[in-house]
Amino acid sequence: MNVAMHELYHIPVQTYTENPVPPCHKISIPNYDGTASSPKFSPDGKSAAFLRTKEPSNNFDQPRIFLMRDTNNVDAITEITTSDFWDLQPQSLTFSSDAKTLYLTAEDYGRRKLFKIPVRSASDKEVVICTAVPTPITSWGSVSSVHAISFTLLLVTLSSLIESSIFAAVDPDSGTMPEISRHTDYSTSHFAQHPSQVSDIKSPSDAGAGPYDVQAFVVKPSSFSPAKKKYPLLFWIHGGPMASFLDEWSTRWNPAVFAEQGYVVVLPNPTGSTGFGQEFVDGVKCDWGGRPYRDLVACFEYVKTSLDYVDTDRAVAMGGSYGGYMVNWIAGQAFSHRFRALISHDGIFDFASMLASDEMSCLPPNFNGFLWENPGEWKKWDPSRHTASWNTPLLVIHSEKDYRCPITEWLAAFGVCQARGVESKFLSFADEPGTLGFGEGE
Repeated sequence: MNVAMHELYHIPVQTYTENPVPPCHKISIPNYDGTASSPKFSPDGKSAAFLRTKEPSNNFDQPRIFLMRDTNNVDAITEITTSDFWDLQPQSLTFSSDAKTLYLTAEDYGRRKLFKIPVRSASDKEVVICTAVPTPITSWGSVSSVHAISFTLLLVTLSSLIESSIFAAVDPDSGTMPEISRHTDYSTSHFAQHPSQVSDIKSPSDAGAGPYDVQAFVVKPSSFSPAKKKYPLLFWIHGGPMASFLDEWSTRWNPAVFAEQGYVVVLPNPTGSTGFGQEFVDGVKCDWGGRPYRDLVACFEYVKTSLDYVDTDRAVAMGGSYGGYMVNWIAGQAFSHRFRALISHDGIFDFASMLASDEMSCLPPNFNGFLWENPGEWKKWDPSRHTASWNTPLLVIHSEKDYRCPITEWLAAFGVCQARGVESKFLSFADEPGTLGFGEGE
């Protein structure tokens, strides 16, 4: 069984000509056996920082921040907790030039923001746990890389749903970020998108323990003119489920491609999405077709009643990976009648057959065990058990080198449609992984 995790090792190399090479030391932390990520040395090399989760192969687990106070003593490690007031998931770490501050990125309400936290002095030898609440520096777009170029300046790369790449010089104290360059200029280019094409909506949902809002992005065509016409809807469901739609440019899943075909594209972040607190992430566990499904229904209803420029009678639902699973689930539910067509890309059709996946270990945390340990949970949200209600036209897309989701999943989904006489087509990418990252597939 493949357990998706990474270990962290320290090798005290002084030169590139040492022979023999110094032995490596595995960085072990009691009660933290999950994956390690984003290891970074301080500029002077005297300390280091990294992220680590508690449980191996647990996609729900929140990465914790650790500081190696002295690289000459790799067991001198401090855990930096962020308290209950900040329960986002840090993704990357960067030291300030003087090593007194850690900059971290984390998804926050549809944006990947840049935050900062103070770093304990290396003289605090006995501090095993300390608390620091991250302070936001950026507020829009999604940060992809950060470099400290002086004590008072950061070079930051970020993007948004309308801008593919922006380089900015950020003052970490004031948050001011004058742009150095950008790839697009919507004030002069006929091909660039305009900020007015993208907006946020919040749809009320009561699918969980209490009422909450489901955030979504709305992307409109560049020729948008609500006074003249109503636009068909593309309702796009993201993968994961522990992921989210961000205000970020993508060459893989770019809503502008569909918006420019005349659709209003809605990108909802239902239960399970990252960036809305750990409880929201955990809410999808053992509830794949439950609470997220009800959130999506609530979002659709909000669009129908509140966005008068959208023609929800001409709606298409689409999703890849977990989004493909959700489309397969929707196909067997009453919600499917709201759509003219469905598009499922690399989506799970039958949970039992996922035991052939090369990432078999990812499903048990979602369903409290393997199929033989908790068969009720595996069956409860299985799309294949609801095929008697499949009637909506379906386009099935599969990447034959997506070994996480075996090819039999799309063959079975397409086979059901053909046997039932449901209008359906399939599209196969013979040499592509699930990410569609090569050649014409991209």
